[in-house]
Amino acid sequence: MAGFMDFINDAINSAINSNDKDSFFKVACLLVYANNDTASKTDIELSTELYNTIFFNEPMISIQMNKKLKKIYQDICDNGYDPDDVIEDILNGRIDRNKLKIFFVCACILGCMPNDCGELDEGKLFMTYLIKKGFELSDDEVNDSYNFARNYFGLDYNAYQNMVTLLEESFEYFENK
Repeated sequence: MAGFMDFINDAINSAINSNDKDSFFKVACLLVYANNDTASKTDIELSTELYNTIFFNEPMISIQMNKKLKKIYQDICDNGYDPDDVIEDILNGRIDRNKLKIFFVCACILGCMPNDCGELDEGKLFMTYLIKKGFELSDDEVNDSYNFARNYFGLDYNAYQNMVTLLEESFEYFENK
């Protein structure tokens, strides 16, 4: 855990001090999509590539979002809050809805990727669910995000349907848990 937290702190400082989007997004994706000891090199590389493509000229919005997401991740890891308390914190912040939808797209794509052992990571799916629920994404916003993922990442019909089915079933599972 210490190595992971040191990496987060160093990258956050680098991102804030030098406006370094590459370091920032490595941190954000580790915080949102990865458990503290299971972030793979592939997670980091894909996350960085997504950020460089999507948020190429707006690093400060991302840094502000990172502060919220770091708190969410830490709260969940420490089991200091239940998800409703975390959601309350999110709703008290100011987040650009369009940037949030793009961020949700990244969570969806990474949440559907198997880990290095070929298995889905429930933690990543849960964090994707928290982003959806916590930021109160409407059905239209969620559908827009799915369509963006389909078009932007060139998903064929079957891959798109599999992604949507997996995410919707996992959201229903977490909703009823």
